[in-house]
Amino acid sequence: MASEQNLSLAIIFLMAQIVISIAIGAFVKSISAETALIVILFFRYIFSMPLLLIYGYVQRKDELFQINQKPVLLARIMSGLLGLASYLYAIIQLSISLATVLAQTMSLFITMMAPFILGERIGIRRITGIGIGFIGVIIVLNPGSELFSSYSIDGLFAGILSPFCGALMYIFLRKLGTADAPISTAIWYNMAGSIVFLILLFVMKCDVPELNADTLYLWGIFVGIGLASSIQQFLMARSHQLAEASTLAPFHYASVPMSVIVGILVFNDHIGLNFILGSLVIICASWYILRREQHLKQSGKL
Repeated sequence: MASEQNLSLAIIFLMAQIVISIAIGAFVKSISAETALIVILFFRYIFSMPLLLIYGYVQRKDELFQINQKPVLLARIMSGLLGLASYLYAIIQLSISLATVLAQTMSLFITMMAPFILGERIGIRRITGIGIGFIGVIIVLNPGSELFSSYSIDGLFAGILSPFCGALMYIFLRKLGTADAPISTAIWYNMAGSIVFLILLFVMKCDVPELNADTLYLWGIFVGIGLASSIQQFLMARSHQLAEASTLAPFHYASVPMSVIVGILVFNDHIGLNFILGSLVIICASWYILRREQHLKQSGKL
């Protein structure tokens, strides 16, 4: 509704969501040597449920769990779980700044896959934008350099898999948004994540830290990550209710300088010229694709 539009508040919510996301990544990286990622993911999902359930019940009452597009929801859940797991794994294996920059290629993957899943058409200009964006990835990674040889292959794979799965998730969310409430899809997603990673805990025999004086800080981080994740999801959804996604899109790129600052100050990341140039190329290519899509929508050609 037009009366709900509030760009300033939407930007505040979005920036808060980005700060929370980077903080979660930093905490995950900081405790990754003490506990398995699967353990962290299980607690992330289980502790995010209470606030989501309370907010969802206030909003939808008896229709809280109602979903009309169940196959699409399943696809959203699968892509979302794999996307988040690979993103956090990339943060653990790589620098937080590199993982964040690679995540910015999600818009490139969305544009690539939208014709196959949503039936959208893409022209030569957006295809060119995609190509330039991936050239930016090559510049960031700088194959053949000494720095590149130090990267974890698993980490690089996860760093690319994450935006690919994120793009799929975003496309399926577009479909779900036509007939299903965002809070209901979020609850089903987080509930599924709790179950999936609980099963993996047992199958892979991961050790869960005992709750005692020595591990109290770990449990505090587990609970904090879960609660922060539920707040993050609310802020993201609310920001896009208050302003158009195309208007907010440029502000997503604030995650890159924020992650660089955190990486340098907290994890002693090295930021070279290739990283800066490649990041700018990726951001510019993504921005061009966004503006092109916005133009086509306004002209009725998309």
